[in-house]
Amino acid sequence: MAWGFAFARGFCLFLGTAYELLLLGTAGVAAGSAYYHWSPSDRRLFWDRLPMAIVFTSLVASIVGERVGSEAGRRLLFQLIILGAGSVLY
Repeated sequence: MAWGFAFARGFCLFLGTAYELLLLGTAGVAAGSAYYHWSPSDRRLFWDRLPMAIVFTSLVASIVGERVGSEAGRRLLFQLIILGAGSVLY
């Protein structure tokens, strides 16, 4: 994971932030999934799905930032994360 953070620092500020959130979210998926599967319940399912939402939304924002433009991806990053977290709450 340290190599991933070093790799992310080589990009512009927005893409580095998006990739760092993606890496942290991936680690969060491992922790959240372990927590949920230890004793499955509806309350624990939130902690299983929230990191997944962060990973997916930061991945989408980074792809938009690479393909469309970094300004478009920067604008979408936190909006998508909030939308993803809201979908988990719903």
